[in-house]
Amino acid sequence: MIEINELRKLFNEKYQELDDLKIILDSSSAQIEFESKELASSTIGILNIHAKRAGEAGKNTIGLKDLIGALGRINQKEFIMKVHLRSEGWAGYCVLSLDQSCLLGCALIQVAKDVVKKTPPNWDGSQKMLDEFDKKN
Repeated sequence: MIEINELRKLFNEKYQELDDLKIILDSSSAQIEFESKELASSTIGILNIHAKRAGEAGKNTIGLKDLIGALGRINQKEFIMKVHLRSEGWAGYCVLSLDQSCLLGCALIQVAKDVVKKTPPNWDGSQKMLDEFDKKN
């Protein structure tokens, strides 16, 4: 598994102009959640869905279009390594060649803050009561 510091090094070599992405990736809250081996074509499909959903939700993205473009320029049957990242307020991916020697790109998507809803103390089991309680609190 690639370590976060190795990923930062590869990133800094490739992206010297993307200050926002560097700040997020370099933050103390940045962490690698897991890695997955995928076909380039599958990854493009997933990233296109993320782009559409982020646009509909009004969420900011960094590097998403560039990553989709980079993946579109390689053999679609090629396997890649997708590193799943999380940082405070952001989630995303860095995509590398399968041997992890070449960083194809990184993308981050602003995530919604978790909304914790409470149950009314005298809840009667109805959706209407939950909605009314949520509006008040």
